[in-house]
Formats: sequence, C-alpha cells, structure tokens
Amino acid sequence: MRIQETPELSEQGFGRSWLGTPLTYLKAGRGEKLLFFVTGLHPEEEYLAESFRKWTRDLREALHGNGILGDCDLKVLLNRCTLCIFPCLNPDGIKIRKEGLPTNHPLRERVLRQTGNPDFSTWEGNLRGVRLDQNFNVNWRENKQKDPDGAYGEFPESEPEVRAFCFTVRQRKPAAIFLASRGERQITLFEDCTGPVRECASFLRRYSGYPLRTEPWNGSGCGEWALERGTVTMRFSTGPEVNTDPARYRTWRDLLTITAGTV
Repeated sequence: MRIQETPELSEQGFGRSWLGTPLTYLKAGRGEKLLFFVTGLHPEEEYLAESFRKWTRDLREALHGNGILGDCDLKVLLNRCTLCIFPCLNPDGIKIRKEGLPTNHPLRERVLRQTGNPDFSTWEGNLRGVRLDQNFNVNWRENKQKDPDGAYGEFPESEPEVRAFCFTVRQRKPAAIFLASRGERQITLFEDCTGPVRECASFLRRYSGYPLRTEPWNGSGCGEWALERGTVTMRFSTGPEVNTDPARYRTWRDLLTITAGTV
C-alpha cells in the first residue's frame, strides 16, 4: 500500500530488482541537508527492513498528527533536513531466503548450481547470487582477483539494485549515509571519520547505550564506496529482537529520528 503523500512525505521509486520488484524510498522533509538511511542489503536483514517500514509508518502517522515522534519535533527536523529512507535494497534475496525459489523459476538451475542444494535458508545474495555489498565499485577488481570465485558479479554495479542505488546517491548527493546492518548492537565509525558524524555517533552512544567502535577502512562495501566518493558514512546494527521488543524498537526509532537532527 502506498503512503498518503503530502508535501513533506512522498514515496519515490529509484529502480527495480532482477525480479522486477520496485525499489523505493520514503522521502520526508524539505530541508537543505539530505540524509540517507539504508538497510536490507543482506537477505538476513529482513527484520531490519521491517523495522524501517515501521519507522516510515511512525513518521507518516506523526506528520498527520501532532508532528511529534518520540523526543523529536518532526516539523522542526524536516525544515532542516530531508530524510530518504531505503527500507530494502535486496527484496529478491530476502524473498529467496524466506521462501526459496519456485520450481518453474527461469533461473532456478543457475541458482541451484551456485548453492549446491535447494536449501536457501542461508542465502546471502540477490536473485543471481551476487552479494550486493561486494558489487560496489571500490577496489572491486583487486578483490575479485584475490577471490575469483567470490560473489562479486561480472563487473562493478552489474546488479540492478546496486546500480540504481549508486545512481541515486550520485544524483541526489546526500550529506551522509547511515547504514543499518546485521550483527550485535553497536555503532561503527571508520577511523578517519571526524566532525558532525563523529559527534552524532557519540550522541547516539549516550542516548541508546549501544557501544561505539571504530574500524579501519577496508576498501569494500557500500559504506566504503560512499566514503571514497566523499560522502560521510556511519553504520549501526541491532539484533533481530528489535522487531519483538517494543522498548528496543522505540529506542532505535527515536535514535534514528534524533540522529537526523544532530548531523
């Protein structure tokens, strides 16, 4: 179901997956500072994709109501910032991991050759088995040479999901990208990340209680690609209980919304 659009809230299409599933993001606000919030690169991040959808519903309801979401005045926030919320970059991979492939699917034999068995519960790629985080154009050739059998794709941005996202980043030029990823609860910064994003990460650590860690730039993935092109990036992760623990979800939702106002 499409959202009820307003001047402050709209759903934008930016491409299609291999299966033809529309790729969309929620655009909220009209502020000068553009911030991207992204999840769902990995099939096992279905719980994060769903929590992002919950967040967009909360934003919509708050904007149609009193404009307050948690501790955040959205009217003030969205005059300063524009949020682009990408709830799922890999809908095909999530679907395969959850449901498997139908017997009459045209790529079934190709996929079975890659997996070696019809059990898709540990599937890590998109429809073609390419790991989307390895398909970004950052040290792609070097990584492919080191691991020629890796799921990198035939060339950088060969996958429509990655290509569409990269085109949107280049076209829209966000001030920052926040990646929600699988893993233990934590906030991750790259070692050379300074200025407002580092200050924001420190704020999030105090607000949420999530540990803050830094890691070296390792030259592969969505965050590294964004950093290489000059877009500051921060990654945060939470366990799957975000969807089953209302208190955890509210904390995380507020954390994300307040993040936008602190950058």
